[in-house]
Amino acid sequence: MMPNLKRLIRKLNDTSLFFVPLIVTLLVLTALISGAIGGIKYTLESIQRNPITNGYVEPPDLGKIIDLVQDATVTVICGDPKNYESQGSGWSVLLTPYDNSSAEDKKLLEENPNNIITNHHVIEKCIDTGNRLYVRSYEEVAEAFVWNYDENADLALLVTSLETTHLYSTISEPAPGFWVMAAGSPHGLDGSLTFGHVINTSGTEVYSTAALSPGNSGGPLVDNEGNVIATNVSFRTDGQNFSIGQALDAACVEIIECGDDPFWYADLID
Repeated sequence: MMPNLKRLIRKLNDTSLFFVPLIVTLLVLTALISGAIGGIKYTLESIQRNPITNGYVEPPDLGKIIDLVQDATVTVICGDPKNYESQGSGWSVLLTPYDNSSAEDKKLLEENPNNIITNHHVIEKCIDTGNRLYVRSYEEVAEAFVWNYDENADLALLVTSLETTHLYSTISEPAPGFWVMAAGSPHGLDGSLTFGHVINTSGTEVYSTAALSPGNSGGPLVDNEGNVIATNVSFRTDGQNFSIGQALDAACVEIIECGDDPFWYADLID
């Protein structure tokens, strides 16, 4: 019995020499497949959380977006900064130099090289009235000048010597549900922020739930990357949290040159 048992044990040992590497190989393959699946799952989750690919999610670093937008948003004041005719908001945008300017305009641009977009109704009491126009960023105040405006779109372009951070335009057409943030100076409170989502769009108007109050007019409505979707214009009093902004294409009609490639609504501004 013993020799037979020894042969059996030896046979099992010999067999194990074959199976052990196979088992190890299978375990390694299982781990690799599990890791790959986990990696794919992590990648998909990362894509879903990435504001570049998903306009619905909140920014992963909200504080960074807030700092950027607040630094680029100004208070626009028509009249004496301490006793003004009207007050609103604006946002700084980087534009290419104007080639067809007169000598007088070129001098004005040299002294005031920074561009601010705001609403026409914010600055209309400073157009041909003798009232002076100012922009304020935190405690710094500088005079501003109306470069161009579009009364129909309720937009205006200012130039100023005040230096601020610039905001850039979004490349994504807004859709219902997109995360948004509105910045401005409601009731003169510089650097105020509200949050919401896109309700819908109609023509060049963008509707959102980011609450607006008097003084927010002209401020930016930004997406989850901190890029501008629209310039805040007004809010509806017959609804709750129904704010209205003019999409970037509206500025292409009169106040800035967008070339042959406007943003989303090219067929509406021809």
